Amino acid sequence: MKFKPPITIEVVILLSIAIMVMGWLFLGLYRHREYGDLHLFIKPRPTFKLFFYAPVGESDTTLEQLSPMERYEEMMYKEYVEGVKL
Repeated sequence: MKFKPPITIEVVILLSIAIMVMGWLFLGLYRHREYGDLHLFIKPRPTFKLFFYAPVGESDTTLEQLSPMERYEEMMYKEYVEGVKL
């Protein structure tokens, strides 16, 4: 009778993939609005977006003055990093 290990390589691979996907969904990086430092944070809810930055920074620029892509980035930064509901 052969001995079968309780955890096979397939199980280890599947668990590793699941952990990586969960990390991607719930962990993020953001660049600090004022100082530009890079920080790791836990997202309040899952998203595939990994890197967050604020194109406005600390300037007095309004959302209307931004391009659509910059506006999206600013809104995502406020919602996920600063916790502001938009």
